Amino acid sequence: MKDPSEPVSPAEQVYRRVRNEHFDPSLPRPVSQAAFRPTDSDVDGISVYRPECGATAVSVATDRKLIEHCVARLLVSRIVSLNIDGLRPTVIPTQNDDPIPGHASIPQLNVDLRDNHRKLYRIFIAELAKFVSVEDVVHRPGSRAAE
Repeated sequence: MKDPSEPVSPAEQVYRRVRNEHFDPSLPRPVSQAAFRPTDSDVDGISVYRPECGATAVSVATDRKLIEHCVARLLVSRIVSLNIDGLRPTVIPTQNDDPIPGHASIPQLNVDLRDNHRKLYRIFIAELAKFVSVEDVVHRPGSRAAE
């Protein structure tokens, strides 16, 4: 198992918690762009979790309010290969008070981008949503199986 402070490798996968209303398996793109929208507290970027550091889809699924969500898997190599008008995303290990191991962030996808650079923001979240197929949703509420 990797130390959570080690740099995130492009070969890794990361998990992103997806609110249930942002997932519809009947659509060609089952995870909506809204699943990647930074909240007001995401000043340092949106959160993702690293399975190589001990995060599991089941542990990522439940938020602090004990609501169970879907979990999408993304390849880091696809994220870092983006180049949106000069915006090159990274995935970096970050500390927070979350009990789930392997917390990381995509620092470029933050509140400032959402609020002040709308065109880049919209392109960025659209690209991330394109990366997620039905098979990449590795956890759905009520399921305790697979990772």
